Parts: sequence; structure tokens; C-alpha cells
Amino acid sequence: MDPAVKRDPRHTIGAIGEAAVREHVAALKWLLVDYNVRWRDGELDVIALDRRTLVFIEVKTLRARHSTGRPAFSPFESIGLRKQGQLRRLARRWLSEDLRRQHRDAELRFESIRFDAFAVTVDRDDVVTSIEHLEDAF
Repeated sequence: MDPAVKRDPRHTIGAIGEAAVREHVAALKWLLVDYNVRWRDGELDVIALDRRTLVFIEVKTLRARHSTGRPAFSPFESIGLRKQGQLRRLARRWLSEDLRRQHRDAELRFESIRFDAFAVTVDRDDVVTSIEHLEDAF
């Protein structure tokens, strides 16, 4: 990207939230499998292994309002039925398309799949102030 072009602040905030969730996942002793997997029709933010469960993680990051220290609404509210369907389709694609990954991750064994959501709040200085985890969100 041309350095003269300003980066969209939403992407910057999103990247901060996703990095915080990856650190959080590591602290939970989950195995980070993949992240920022992009296709033309969407992105999978984080994929991790929680014991024997493969977890597709959607991360929503919002800036807190200065007066309350909380965002205007819950980040979870932005994961509606349409977004859930998109994430399910992308997870199916991730599981079925990449045969090279199957060879690389031969030790990756799981018994179930789950979709979790993480809501990250950052302050005006882009410092993470809270991380909420909604297990089996949809």
C-alpha cells in the first residue's frame, strides 16, 4: 500500500482487536491454527483449536465512547444472521479447499467445530480496555 494513502481507521482498530484476541487465545492455551484468511467474499478472523474443538472466531472491535468508557452498542450486535451465514460458508471453504493445509497440519485433529465471537473495546488511544468472549455464539 502506498504510504501516502491514509489507512482506514476501521481497519486499524480491527487489526488491534484481532491481535488482542490472538494473544488472548494463546493465554487460554488454545492452538492458533490460522488467522486473517481472506477471500473476495469475506474473511475468517481467527481459527484456533480448543482441545478437540476447531473454533472459528469472529472478532468485533469498537472504540469506547469517551464519557462512558463503553461502545455505543455491543459489538456482538453486528453479527447478524447474514454475517453468521457468511462465516459458516467461509468455514466450509476453509475446511474443504486447502489440501496442502491437510498435509501441513497432519497433526490437526478435531472432533467438533464451534463458532465463537469476541468483542474488543479500545479507548481513544487504541488501547484495548476489554475483551468479551461469547462461546458457541451461533
